[in-house]
Amino acid sequence: MTISEKIKKLRKERKLTQIELAGKVGIGIASIQRYERNELQPTIEVLEKISIALDVPLIDVIGLEKLMHTSKTNISETDKKVISEFIKNRPENYLYSPSELEKKNKEELLNPIKEISKLSDIKMQKIYTDGVLVDWEITEEGKFPIYDDAGLFGGIEVTYKNKSFTLTAEEYYKLANKIIESVATNILATKAEKE
Repeated sequence: MTISEKIKKLRKERKLTQIELAGKVGIGIASIQRYERNELQPTIEVLEKISIALDVPLIDVIGLEKLMHTSKTNISETDKKVISEFIKNRPENYLYSPSELEKKNKEELLNPIKEISKLSDIKMQKIYTDGVLVDWEITEEGKFPIYDDAGLFGGIEVTYKNKSFTLTAEEYYKLANKIIESVATNILATKAEKE
């Protein structure tokens, strides 16, 4: 599948018109139309904006299979140029959609929260999902289970004075939002006091 076909497919999956996608990306509709007809190749910067607008990882817009097989002759020359530019510049967030990246950043926030919580004898521990058994991999060494979504962030367990409770991932993300808002408010209040 070409990059132009990927853009069109992802746009339709999200039930966006070409006009809506163009508006979200900040470009003219004619450009989106030309990208989808494979008449114009978007730059990596535009592909990043498209991935943000569609809330998908950049690698989904480019196509993982294309990155794995760039030497194959069935890839168009224009796609090869985009892929080589991508491989050269590799944006850090190419594996994550904007919403996934936001969640990952909030999960990273947990480490300093845990350290601060220790000052109040509060212990926090990440919970990971067990996943769902979807298949078995048979190798020479034996038969191994394959789990879907295994090891994903599932929330936190909090212990205080021998009492424990858990927060789901969604509850934790809400808590992280409140902490971020509180920090921002306090920084702004401090700045206002100095002025």
